Amino acid sequence: MTNLLQFRRREQVLGKVFIKKVVREKHLFKAANAYAVDTDQLEYFAAAGVTEIQFHEDTGTTYSTTPAEFRVHGFEKQYPGYSRQTFLPLRYWRSANASPAPAYSEQSATDNLTSEPQEKQLFFSGWNWRRE
Repeated sequence: MTNLLQFRRREQVLGKVFIKKVVREKHLFKAANAYAVDTDQLEYFAAAGVTEIQFHEDTGTTYSTTPAEFRVHGFEKQYPGYSRQTFLPLRYWRSANASPAPAYSEQSATDNLTSEPQEKQLFFSGWNWRRE
């Protein structure tokens, strides 16, 4: 079983949260659009009571999930020279952008109602929709 001393420099457990800093281009398993943790770490998380896993990307996006999601929806894979890993596709993660959302403004909301309609082109399922 993995212990805290074996965690990499970019990984840490704070309270009940496992945090890992990742570089998207390097760490994202593109074939499955998934991030991974060592399978041994998942066993440690269960024993240590870790309830949340967070991956902080270099892009500013933070993904979070639970160890249970890894157990239910994850898949294991081992590459030569590496420990066994459990991958979880991004569709099972919650994401939050590090940059704050723009604040709601009463003025900007009413400006949109009084301004002239603008043509916008939207694409849905191959259809071309236009607002007139």
